[in-house]
Amino acid sequence: MSPWAGSQLAELTTLSVSAMIDVRSFVRCQIWDPSSADLIPSKKEVLNPCRRLDLLAERRLLSGLQTSIPLEFGYYGEEEGLVFQGNERLFALIDAVDGSDLILRGRELFGAISLAWFDPWSGQLLSAVVVDLVSSANLIWSWRAEVGSFWQNAFLPAPQPLVMPKEPREDPFFATVSIKPQMELKFENQYDKVLKWLVEQYPRARFSKSHCGSPGVCRAAHGAIDALLHLYGGQGHDVIGPAAILKGAGGLNVALQSGEELQIKIDFSGDLAEQLEERHPFVSGNPYWVDQIIKLLAS
Repeated sequence: MSPWAGSQLAELTTLSVSAMIDVRSFVRCQIWDPSSADLIPSKKEVLNPCRRLDLLAERRLLSGLQTSIPLEFGYYGEEEGLVFQGNERLFALIDAVDGSDLILRGRELFGAISLAWFDPWSGQLLSAVVVDLVSSANLIWSWRAEVGSFWQNAFLPAPQPLVMPKEPREDPFFATVSIKPQMELKFENQYDKVLKWLVEQYPRARFSKSHCGSPGVCRAAHGAIDALLHLYGGQGHDVIGPAAILKGAGGLNVALQSGEELQIKIDFSGDLAEQLEERHPFVSGNPYWVDQIIKLLAS
């Protein structure tokens, strides 16, 4: 059992939200002045301005968290990689800018900051926060262990319980994560099969390729998206937090490779880098629609 109390988790979540809001303001400035992202090269792709923006945002978020949280913590960031000695009392999964390539191109339909906190001594997921980067409503989603999922926005600044509508819609809205042609081609047969079946069975259904990734999973928790197909797969830093929020709201995340519920945990006794860098194709959303899609893929 984790020794973390409810009040401690609430404070941890609040401090995380504050640091992430600061990064949101910073990233929004880069939309209008992307040249400032050229200041620091990224370890992954030195000439890629998207990676540079990711690194700047990640370092800014880490600085804010290290300043406000009075405990040393290890972390895995999409840009910095794994920084963990093994004796820290907290461990963070960080995706400081999910969707930076689209944001820097002026595609303001997609983008989020994701953060998930673990107790590495027990392996328990403690808290998760996703902050929307581009919506004018300033959406924020969160989850806390043994409490559940919440959401807030510019008009409702106090967190509200997040509960997914249980009844399936007659005109469902499905989304896919494929925004890159090479990824769509890689999964062409699977995608075409699923799409063809959905269109035939549900002619009133709507489809989108824009509402995807971590903000898409969180919007599915609202019921705004009925099912999201992530055929290419996500990694730990951009999957675990949103998946926990959706599950806490009553949704379902299923791994396509196993057909079982997506695991939102880390084995700290194993190879952390290998676990966190592995891609997991999955389907998220309303349990009814997720079940229908999984049955089709299994057939």
